[in-house]
Amino acid sequence: MSKTLARHARAASLTDNAIDAVSPSLIIQALEDSATTTGRPDLAVAFSQWVNIRGFGPLSLLGEQCPTLRYAIEARRRYMHVVNGAYSMDLELIEDEAHILHTVLPSFRERAGQFLAGVMVFTVRLARRALGPGWSPLRVEFGYERHADLRSYDRFFHCPVSFGAERFAVVCPRADIDRPLPGHDPDMLAFVEGHLQKLAHEWPSSLEAQVERLIAANLEAGLATLDHIAEILAMSPRTLQRGLDASETSFADILALVRRKVAVSFFQEAPRRPIIVLAHLLGYSDASTVSRFLASTFGMSGRELRRRVMAGLPLS
Repeated sequence: MSKTLARHARAASLTDNAIDAVSPSLIIQALEDSATTTGRPDLAVAFSQWVNIRGFGPLSLLGEQCPTLRYAIEARRRYMHVVNGAYSMDLELIEDEAHILHTVLPSFRERAGQFLAGVMVFTVRLARRALGPGWSPLRVEFGYERHADLRSYDRFFHCPVSFGAERFAVVCPRADIDRPLPGHDPDMLAFVEGHLQKLAHEWPSSLEAQVERLIAANLEAGLATLDHIAEILAMSPRTLQRGLDASETSFADILALVRRKVAVSFFQEAPRRPIIVLAHLLGYSDASTVSRFLASTFGMSGRELRRRVMAGLPLS
């Protein structure tokens, strides 16, 4: 399992920007691959029981500061796109029950079972941190088939568990989501929400800028393709290209622009690094490909570019 996770972890180490750090597709596929490799269909359920619940950025710090569980759920719905644009959480109130629903974009659904199972565990853990360790839902529903070994589920959920459902859901008493939470901290809540609002406002509004940011985030992993970026944006490749055509640009043009920016930054920040490092940053597998890219983009070799930078000359 460690090799599988390491492979995806390397692919996820893309930028210093938390918004762009990990593609939803990588998270979902890493969990599916790890479950298959280990032969543990309950992998996400078991793993999510012990992983640090506060280790997933500012959104993971929000829950305990909220006045009620309902507020925490609604806040996650407002800001989830900052962290993961493929996932969403919904709340349905049916008589005296609250149904907390977890869904992903249609293009991810066939391979998102592990991811959604892990999110359901996080939801219950959040509720227990807020309402007490003895809290349990009325029932939980999983959208995949029943496993042979249910010990991970029984040990954690302490409630009826159903499989083969049409949804992934945690069902609890409606009254529980409006119970005052003892850890409510208005000052900390305002601070965390302010930070999340800032991150949300930083997400570009134009399709062209969104594509540029996503290409930059996926370039090193070799995932800066039209199909992959379109999947993240929940549209078909043709629709994405039509949207870019309306801005008088193309996916290929933006990809070339991003690669040029990465190359300029590479030579300006550390010109003595081996050219193979730049190849990896650009999503190429060998130095010869990056050499051809530099020649076609800048009209000179990597050695000449390095010499210009060290001499204080601009790159043209």
